[in-house]
Amino acid sequence: MSLIVSVVLAIILVVGLGYAAPYLPFNELLGGNLYQVVSILLAIGVSAVLNIPMLYMLSANSAYKKGEWKKAVEKYKKAYNTKRLSADMEIYCGYILLKEGDKKTSEEIFEAVSEKKLTDYQRNSLDINRAILLWKKACWTRP
Repeated sequence: MSLIVSVVLAIILVVGLGYAAPYLPFNELLGGNLYQVVSILLAIGVSAVLNIPMLYMLSANSAYKKGEWKKAVEKYKKAYNTKRLSADMEIYCGYILLKEGDKKTSEEIFEAVSEKKLTDYQRNSLDINRAILLWKKACWTRP
């Protein structure tokens, strides 16, 4: 189910619950605040779903700083695979993967980012990382 459909269904649920809450028997357990509690929980859930890529990035950065390289690389790949990262974050994922030796995936990331509309800063960052990738590929292919 797409993200937009999920958000629309959550909104419909909250609005419908707003009308039905006074008549539900378990509304009294929450002191008559069922509508507010469910609304807050849905808002937290929707914001968590919308920010999953950033949560993966935070988790990956934390693991990387602790020296847990494999765990960090997995999280960076998960963050990239959500396809909802900014160009800066995608370039950073490519850089870390390149740094850890995954030149194939980093090259795919750099190619995908190069097709996007980028600022001058992002274009420079991408060009620098692609140059490093080319240099490393040349160094790794020599006997």
